[in-house]
Amino acid sequence: VISPESTVSKDGKGGGAKASTVNNPDPSLSGSIRAAWVRLAKMSSLQIMCTAVMSRTKWLCFVAILLNLVQNPTFLALCPTLAVLGYGIFQYPRPKKDFWRLLLAYYGISIFSKFGF
Repeated sequence: VISPESTVSKDGKGGGAKASTVNNPDPSLSGSIRAAWVRLAKMSSLQIMCTAVMSRTKWLCFVAILLNLVQNPTFLALCPTLAVLGYGIFQYPRPKKDFWRLLLAYYGISIFSKFGF
């Protein structure tokens, strides 16, 4: 969106390249969408990438568990994969905390048993 306030050149006298500004989002947008765009424009690219990754952690965990099975096809890797495929994916909208705690405890015990003995 281009506004008269956004046409300021480097010397501050106006007439510069036209660009949208954070303070003047499209007036046709609703209030909540406009606020989201303003908040997004103020974030750095690293913050945006971190937010995108954190909003998809469930799928990242599912993929990591499947990759673990592909890389290490043992019975210890098969149990969490079956739990994810048999229970985790079908929970709407996401598995409960107890499911993730159980997987975390399973992996903790598995790692301890591999390297502790």
